[in-house]
Amino acid sequence: MLQIENISVSLKNKCILHQFSAKLEAAQLLAIVGPNGAGKSTLLRAICGDYGKQNVSWHGCNLHDLDPQEAAKQRAVLTQKNILSFDFTVEEVVMMGRYPHFNKQPSAYDYEVVERMMARMKVSSFAKRSYHSLSGGEQQRVQTARVFAQLEEEDNRMPKLLLLDEPLNNLDVKYQYQLLEQLVHYAKQGHLVVIVMHDLNLAAQYADQMLLLQHGLLKKSGTVKEVLQEDLLEEAYQLPVRIDKHPYHDCPMIFFGQEIKQNINPLPKLKLQTA
Repeated sequence: MLQIENISVSLKNKCILHQFSAKLEAAQLLAIVGPNGAGKSTLLRAICGDYGKQNVSWHGCNLHDLDPQEAAKQRAVLTQKNILSFDFTVEEVVMMGRYPHFNKQPSAYDYEVVERMMARMKVSSFAKRSYHSLSGGEQQRVQTARVFAQLEEEDNRMPKLLLLDEPLNNLDVKYQYQLLEQLVHYAKQGHLVVIVMHDLNLAAQYADQMLLLQHGLLKKSGTVKEVLQEDLLEEAYQLPVRIDKHPYHDCPMIFFGQEIKQNINPLPKLKLQTA
C-alpha cells in the first residue's frame, strides 16, 4: 500500500500542493486527472522526493528513508521529459533501467530482461539504432521499456510502484491503447501503477481508481464512476460537461462543450407568375 500524508509543496511563494493525503492499494491502475496547474505532476515528483523528504510510505517503509539503490528497485518513474545528452543505442537506454541491479557488468539475466521489455514495448527492431534517431513516440516507448526493466526481478513477489507522468504523449492511438493494456496487465500482477492523464475517456476505460485534483487540492477520489460526475468535472474544468455510457465498454464517456443547435432557415416564399 502507498500511503501519502499531508504533502504540501510551494514554489516561488505559490502553493502548488496543499496537505495532500491518500491511501492507495496495490494491484490497481490509478489515474490522476485534473486541469492544467492542478498539481498532478507535482504530486508525482513529491512522491519521488524531488521536494525533499515527505511522508510517503510504501508497504510500511518511508520511501525517502530507503537506500537509493534499494528504492530504485521498488519504485520507478517515467517523467514527461527524458533528455539524453549523449548518444546511446536503444538497447543501452533500456539497460539503464538495470543499473540498480548490478555493480560493473550486467548479467545474463539483465540482458534477458532488456530483451523482454523491448519486445513488450515493440521496440526490439530498434535495439541497435541511435536513440536520437527515433521519433518522439518511439523514444517514449523506449523509455517505458526502461522503467519496466528497472522494476523486474527474478523473484517478483514483492509489489512494485510504477509512476508515469503523461506517458501517452507523442504516442499515436494504436500505441496509446497498447501501453495502457500493458499497464493494466502489470497492475493485475500485484503492482501499483499511478499515471497522470489528460484524456478522461481513456482514463475511464482503463483505470481502477481515480484522483481528481484542482488548485493543488484533492477534489474527489474513488472509482471511475464516482469521480467522473458532471458537476465535479464542470467545476474542475470550467466547461459544460455531458456524460453518457460508452458504446463498447462499461464506463462513462465524457463530452465537453456546449451543444450546437443548428438554425434551419425556412425557404423564402416564392411568388408565382402566370403567363
